Amino acid sequence: MAQLGALRVIEQSGIKIDYISGTSMGAVIGAMYAMGYTVDEIEFYLKKVNWDELMSNDIPRNRLPYLNKDDEKYLLNIGIKDGKFMLPKAFNYGHYMLKVLSYLTMRSHDVKDFSTLSIPFLCMTTDLETGQSIALESGNLTDALRASVAFPSIFAPGEIDGRLYVDGGVRNNLPIAILKDEKLMDFVIAIDVQGKLYNNEELDGIIEVLEQVGSFQNALYFEEQKEKADVMIRPAIDEFDIDDYQLTDTIIKRGYRESLLYLEQLRSVAEKQGEISPARPSGIATPLQIFPVDSIFVYGVPEKQAQLALGKLHLKKVGEYSLENLDRGIDFLYGSKVYDKANFQYKTLNNKKTAVFELREKSTRHGLRFGLHYDDDFSIALLTNYTMLNAGLPNSTLKIDFALSENPRASASWIVERGFVPSIGIRATANRFQPKLYDNLEPISEISLFNYNVDLLLQSTNSNN
Repeated sequence: MAQLGALRVIEQSGIKIDYISGTSMGAVIGAMYAMGYTVDEIEFYLKKVNWDELMSNDIPRNRLPYLNKDDEKYLLNIGIKDGKFMLPKAFNYGHYMLKVLSYLTMRSHDVKDFSTLSIPFLCMTTDLETGQSIALESGNLTDALRASVAFPSIFAPGEIDGRLYVDGGVRNNLPIAILKDEKLMDFVIAIDVQGKLYNNEELDGIIEVLEQVGSFQNALYFEEQKEKADVMIRPAIDEFDIDDYQLTDTIIKRGYRESLLYLEQLRSVAEKQGEISPARPSGIATPLQIFPVDSIFVYGVPEKQAQLALGKLHLKKVGEYSLENLDRGIDFLYGSKVYDKANFQYKTLNNKKTAVFELREKSTRHGLRFGLHYDDDFSIALLTNYTMLNAGLPNSTLKIDFALSENPRASASWIVERGFVPSIGIRATANRFQPKLYDNLEPISEISLFNYNVDLLLQSTNSNN
C-alpha cells in the first residue's frame, strides 16, 4: 500500500509513464494503474478487500453447500492420488485471491497483450520447475497476477499453460533492468518496499533463518540491477508486518512522504518530456456491478459437469447479472470441494457479452480428513473422514465418517447432485451411547443404547442461511 503514496507524488510531478513492471503486490497495483484506475480508485478497491479472508481462504458458511457445512470441524486434510498420500502444495489454494483479482481486472478480461493496456505492463513470476525469472506480457491478466503473488508455502502455485509459477519475488522482487535494457526506457522510477536481510541478532528463530536463506538469491540479483534505477523510492515501512491492514492509511502516508523528496527531480523529467500528463479520468477501469450477459460458456470440465456447475451458480438464462450474486455463486461452487479452481471472466466472444467460467476439478478424487471433538455426552473422539468424488456415477460424492471414542459413531452417505433437479442419495448412521442412571447424584446403573438409521433422500436447498 505504500506504493500508492509514491504513485500520488509521481502523478503530481506530471510525468507521463510509458511502461510499468511489477512483482507480487507491486504487480497488482501496477496492473491496476496500467488498466486505467486512478490512485484514489486503487486505494478504495484494495481497502474493500477482506485481507483476513484472503489469507485464510475460508468460504463463509452461508456460501457453503449444505452437505459441506460440517467440513470445518476437520483440522487436517490429506489427498490420495494413485494410492499415494498427497499433502497440499500450500496452506492456501488462493481461491479468494483469484476471485478478487478477477473482479479487479474485469474491464480488461478481453486483453491478451498487456502492452495494449492504457499503459504497457508486464509482471514478474518464477518458474517453479526451473527457477527462472519469467516476465509475463500476454495471456490472461488475472492468471498472470495470480502467479506473480503466489508466495511459496502460503499460496499454491499458479498454473498457466501447464507450467507452475510462484511469486516473482523469489528471483526478481523489483524488476528494474528489464525496463532499462529490454524496453529501452530512458528514466526508471523504482518503488522498493521489500524487507532487508536480517542481521545476526535478528536471526533468532527457524522462521527467520528460512526467510533469510530464501531471500539470498533475490537480494544478490537486486544488488546487480538497482544501479539501473534513476530514482529509488524506499518508504520507511520496515517496522510494519505483512498483516498490518489496519495501518493502511499510515503506510500510504509513509510512501507519500518519502516520495516528496524526489518531487523536484521528477518535475524536471516531466518538463523534458515536453507535455504534462493530464489527470486520469475516473471509472474507466473499475468493475461493473450490473452487467448484461448474452451467452454463458463453461470450460475445463465435461458437459454434464458444466451443467451441474451452472445449477450451483443458479445461472439458467441470459440477462442482467449482478457481481454480488455472481461472487456468491462462485464461492458456492468452490465450497463444493469439487474444484481446485473456479474463475470468472467477462469477455466479448462472437460479438456477444459472454460470462466465461473456467473450472478445474481436483486432481485428488479421494481424501482423508482428521479432527478432534469433545462434548460431555459422547466424551472425546478422534474424527476421521474418507471422501470420494465421482463415486460410481458422475457428480456423486461418497462420505464415510467415524468418531473413535468410548461412544463410537459412524455414518456413510452417497449423494448424486443433478444441477437444477433435487439431489438423490442414501445415508446410513450408527451410534452407541451409554448413559448412567442416578439416585441422589450417585450412579446406580448404566444403559447401552444402540441406534441405526438408513435413509433414502431427495434434497433441494431453497435458502442457504
